[in-house]
Amino acid sequence: MIQNHSADFRTLKTLLKASSLIGLLTACQVSLLAQDLRARPQPVEPPAKRSTYSTGTRSLKEVRAMWVTRWDYISAYDVRTIVKNCSSLGINRIYFQVRGQADAFYRSSYEPWGEELIIKGKPPTFDPLKTIIDEAKRQGIQVFAWANVLPGWKGSKAPKDRRHLVHTHPEWFMQDQKGRRPLQIEEKYTLLNPCNPQVRAHLGKVFNEIAKNYAVDGVQLDYIRFLHRNVKKSEDVPFDYKTLADFRRRFGGSPKQNSMNWDAYRARSMDRLVAELSLTVKRARPGTLVSVAAYNDLDLAQKHLFQDVPYWIRQGWVDEACPMIYTKSAAKYEQVLRKWRHKVSPDKLVPGIGLYMFDSGRKASEQLLKIKHNPCRGYVLFSYTNCFLSRSPHSSRSQPAADLRAQMRRVLKESNSKGLTTLR
Repeated sequence: MIQNHSADFRTLKTLLKASSLIGLLTACQVSLLAQDLRARPQPVEPPAKRSTYSTGTRSLKEVRAMWVTRWDYISAYDVRTIVKNCSSLGINRIYFQVRGQADAFYRSSYEPWGEELIIKGKPPTFDPLKTIIDEAKRQGIQVFAWANVLPGWKGSKAPKDRRHLVHTHPEWFMQDQKGRRPLQIEEKYTLLNPCNPQVRAHLGKVFNEIAKNYAVDGVQLDYIRFLHRNVKKSEDVPFDYKTLADFRRRFGGSPKQNSMNWDAYRARSMDRLVAELSLTVKRARPGTLVSVAAYNDLDLAQKHLFQDVPYWIRQGWVDEACPMIYTKSAAKYEQVLRKWRHKVSPDKLVPGIGLYMFDSGRKASEQLLKIKHNPCRGYVLFSYTNCFLSRSPHSSRSQPAADLRAQMRRVLKESNSKGLTTLR
């Protein structure tokens, strides 16, 4: 199938001149879906420059953010305490996890409550996402709904709720190299298959529900990437027969016989998913930002995980990247950060810092200084439980752990009182 690319882009440029952001996304998506899967379309003109930080609660000159996991709370009191504690550190944005493994930490019509919220067999009597939005608004803090996109389940024990996708649509999940599906792999997530249009349609409903029903400032897409593959052993991740049949129909042969197109096919499927989710969110709540929690190794992510965040940003589908630069070394942190700054405009970068890896507050201070010397939009910390005692099983009550959390709080209060940077 050969497309007339020149005519396609002349039409697209005409649309861009008179369109809003939604119009841009629509045009981009139409172009994306119409192109041959053998090659990506060329990057389109970016949207007109605009302030992406003036929506929602307040304008943020510098993002000082915290990741709050689904394990950190089980009650409305916990959520209100989280907001209060974050505010005490000078945090002005919270990435609040609302979806872990095809489950919901908000009132959903499409997915069951997260099992972490089911107490003695009873569902929660509060809505976590609504609670944090209401409380954060009073404290002047932005809230992003942070969602794991493709993880469907982890472990060999089946979900208790029979409405879960593991029970209702096991055919939607990727297979591993041995052809195994969910509940056979204990140690890692099994993922939904983004090449399956039914999967993409379901995810569209989920994200439309979040953006339409909740006054979030943004939505963060996490785990929007493929599984790792063992390149040295030439091991790859196959899919169900429907995906393979679609691939053979388009290109002929098997993935092993046609590995280049097999990779292109999956990369384009991931691009399509991002474009569709972005369009869905921005239509449901105009002005909402779309962020990606990004794998830190850009080359590996683009080549093997099919997560091409710089491309998604150029296309206008993603507003911000939060590369998860988790390392103990300040020198390594700066090295990775500089690579990201080379590929993505610094005003669209909110790099992550892995507090959980540190044995002292000094290490956090060193990496904050690296951001100051390599200016970005701000930072985001992983995670809340490394600064405050929480409900998380990873939150220790030992005295050394309490002392370390106190160190982290002192460092963050001092850093936030001074401010890191304004972009040069």
